[in-house]
Amino acid sequence: MSLILGTRLDGSSRPGFHAWLDGETAIVELDSGAMLKLAERATDAKLSNILEEKRERISEAAMRLAREGFAARGGRGIEILVTALDL
Repeated sequence: MSLILGTRLDGSSRPGFHAWLDGETAIVELDSGAMLKLAERATDAKLSNILEEKRERISEAAMRLAREGFAARGGRGIEILVTALDL
């Protein structure tokens, strides 16, 4: 199984990335707890940089969730929600 994180999601209610899971369109979103864990005490201006810096960690968590069956097929492709516990 392979997961590739692409560009950041625009206009989504949650921060995240476009992705490909085994060649299929997917999205990886982060809930507020995951963002707090990644951001620690960062300002809004730094959140974008933090997401890029933590890209590998997010990808590993999303891959683990997909392998364990915690992915759903939705209108935007395969959807994976990463929480703070997953990180």
